[in-house]
Amino acid sequence: MGTQQVIVVHQTRRSSCKKVCCIFTSTMVFTIAMVVFIFGVFAIVAPYNHEKQYNEAKCNTTSVSWGLENLKCNCHTEYDDKEICTEGNFPCLNIQAVYTDEKDMKHTAQVYRTYSGLDSDPKCSYPACDSYDRSNEYDIPGATIIIKKNGEVQSFASSHDVGSVYTCYYDPSHVDKTITEKEYSTLDAFNILFWPLLVMIVTIVLTVFVLRKCQMSNKGNGVEFNRFY
Repeated sequence: MGTQQVIVVHQTRRSSCKKVCCIFTSTMVFTIAMVVFIFGVFAIVAPYNHEKQYNEAKCNTTSVSWGLENLKCNCHTEYDDKEICTEGNFPCLNIQAVYTDEKDMKHTAQVYRTYSGLDSDPKCSYPACDSYDRSNEYDIPGATIIIKKNGEVQSFASSHDVGSVYTCYYDPSHVDKTITEKEYSTLDAFNILFWPLLVMIVTIVLTVFVLRKCQMSNKGNGVEFNRFY
């Protein structure tokens, strides 16, 4: 009687589409969340960290003046959506005010709308590149132009006219500058950091879980063939 042999052959399936789709989707989600996180750090958290150093005070405007700042500003025309660089004399609003700090010391300071505005254009109380009416642009090649003020900067100037008393904020280390608005709160900073970070963590956990399931599934896909001799 011959010897009986059993030959067992295992066949494994190729990586399923589920595994590939999982990796692709998780990579995309993780990348988007990371981009939002990085954007939030620079666009929101950084200004917030500066703004939280500002103390509240009451400002009283002593002077309001208009100048012209010769600048090149990026803008969009009403005829073309492409970003262009417009050169001209842009309205430069300058508001001076007095306030009393927490130590009862009086200071004279230039008033700015926001910290971001101060950071982008420290010469003007309202950023000059944001202070013109884009619908009234005149395209004169090679010429320096005077661009009309828009309604927002005029409204800001009138609401902080001479004699006006309003809430403002000052940095104890830079008492000669004040802002009238805080753009970001603690909740804004929390949300822009917490939710993208949570999405990244959940994405990593789910990806690891799905890949392990796929690996276990592939191990169980063997097919046995028994041959007897």
